Amino acid sequence: GMTVEETVEILSTPIPRKGDPGARPAHLGPNTGPPRHITEQGEAKAASYAAWSQKKGPFVGLAGADALKQVMLIAMKSYILLWDLIHDAPPRLLEAIISQFEPRYLLPNETVIVDEEPDADFLFIVIHGEFVVTLEGAEIDHIGQGAIQGAAQLLTLNDWTRTVRVSATNRGEAMIQLLRRSKLVEMLAGHPVPKMRLREVEELLRDAKQADWRILKQIPAFDSCTLKPFLARLYKDADIRLYCPGDFLAEAGQ
Repeated sequence: GMTVEETVEILSTPIPRKGDPGARPAHLGPNTGPPRHITEQGEAKAASYAAWSQKKGPFVGLAGADALKQVMLIAMKSYILLWDLIHDAPPRLLEAIISQFEPRYLLPNETVIVDEEPDADFLFIVIHGEFVVTLEGAEIDHIGQGAIQGAAQLLTLNDWTRTVRVSATNRGEAMIQLLRRSKLVEMLAGHPVPKMRLREVEELLRDAKQADWRILKQIPAFDSCTLKPFLARLYKDADIRLYCPGDFLAEAGQ
């Protein structure tokens, strides 16, 4: 299987994004924004024969367990919140971060998180399986391998405003890797630089969140709305997305 040293080496190497619009040189880190639901890991799913036998790709020739670990490492490197904390971290911190993730195995229709569930300040990565995201009982999204959910909750910016469960049509068990805020804070306590980065991101986004509310009140569509509970719920349900300089919020034709 994949050794700790190999895992740390993979995690410490940025993902090159050649050909992406606005791509930056590798030494500046990857060109990242919110993680894509259909990831750049290829169409073949990790731990499948198709992924193992294809001519090129991140899972070629990897055993099932190693391929699933690779999914987590690629997702971590592709996600700006995590990458900003660890892109120049020493090997011992990278090893500690990996060890703090908790694997969870779930059956079809089993729930990961429920809307407004208290004390759920964690982030999770979908390692295997298909998941359904619902809001007030209505399906609003489907996510799969490599997707990350919970950045705002990890930073205590928002409570969970979605319910996420394993798709009823998922074949067999699904798997996620979960990182709790308490574990992250405890782990960074002995590392001043990433600890300071985390604090700065939290303070910056809290200030931005208050600005969001002022902007929302000025949108003409909501100008005549007198129901404060409605506006409060609308604000709460709004997705928080993280972007870097040069990232695209939307592209023509997509």
